[in-house]
Amino acid sequence: MPSDALPDDPARPADPVTSTSNAASSPEPVSAAFPGSAIDPADLATALRVLGSLADIDEEHPDFVAVRRATASMFKEVKKARRLEKREAVASADRAVVAATATGAPD
Repeated sequence: MPSDALPDDPARPADPVTSTSNAASSPEPVSAAFPGSAIDPADLATALRVLGSLADIDEEHPDFVAVRRATASMFKEVKKARRLEKREAVASADRAVVAATATGAPD
């Protein structure tokens, strides 16, 4: 598993959807951050509780496999968004360098 996938990586900002008071506690929904949430708070709490209990289930168990498949698209979207952010940061820096040169100046 890549190190950037660890939930408690100090180099990464906190997840805006969940917060934890310590590593042993289960995630709590942060409803104030997104007041118009499309997920019922009770359903979200249940989902987080179930996801937290997966550590105790064998990776070959059908329940574990079903959750892994259901969450795969979310992880893929996160990876895609990170790649696009990095690509845009590089492109923006490149545009700034070109604009600062005589051949790239807009005048």
